[in-house]
Amino acid sequence: MRFEYNNEEISEEDLIAIFPRRIQKVKNFEVWQYPYIVSSFLYKTEDYVILEFNEKQDIIHVISTNKDHLNNRFHLDRISNLIHDISLNFDFKLYYIDNDDDDQLWNLWDNIIKK
Repeated sequence: MRFEYNNEEISEEDLIAIFPRRIQKVKNFEVWQYPYIVSSFLYKTEDYVILEFNEKQDIIHVISTNKDHLNNRFHLDRISNLIHDISLNFDFKLYYIDNDDDDQLWNLWDNIIKK
């Protein structure tokens, strides 16, 4: 099957990259990779989203290496679609981490899931 956009061929990998991907499910958490798309442009940097399901209120943890992602209301609204069909009672927690610090990402990830 062949896909095109503006007379340019789109690979299957490109199509896969535009969708969020659940990469882990642990206890009452789901971990997702979420693409950053603005004006039909897919950026190379993705955000990690940890959905935390609780009885009182669900929490959407967004971890990004780009502050613009955390300030983009449209992007955050799209992320909320991961949970809004399950719960209307949720809150966001936003985290900025340095791009080259994998330890910071994994420590934050572990702290959220272990609490």
